[in-house]
Amino acid sequence: MKVYEVKEILDATLLSGEDQLDNIVAGAGGADLMEAFLAAATKDAVILTGLTSDDVIRTAKVAGVAAVVLVEVNSRMPVRLNWRNLTTCLLW
Repeated sequence: MKVYEVKEILDATLLSGEDQLDNIVAGAGGADLMEAFLAAATKDAVILTGLTSDDVIRTAKVAGVAAVVLVEVNSRMPVRLNWRNLTTCLLW
């Protein structure tokens, strides 16, 4: 499966990483403790999380994930999140 397929299935909004939509997804995992995700993460996985802190961005960079999906976020865009330098897809 590719990132754009995940985006379509979830009917998600792309916040960043348009050039990464063709990357292959190796798996997915959900966690609200980024340490827990790092312990089990595989390269090219998808993180599903309700967190909107910069810890999510740092974890994505360290783990080399294919995409980050922000779930259960309020209806307004998570503006606190510093995703400008993210080299992966960020979906909301």
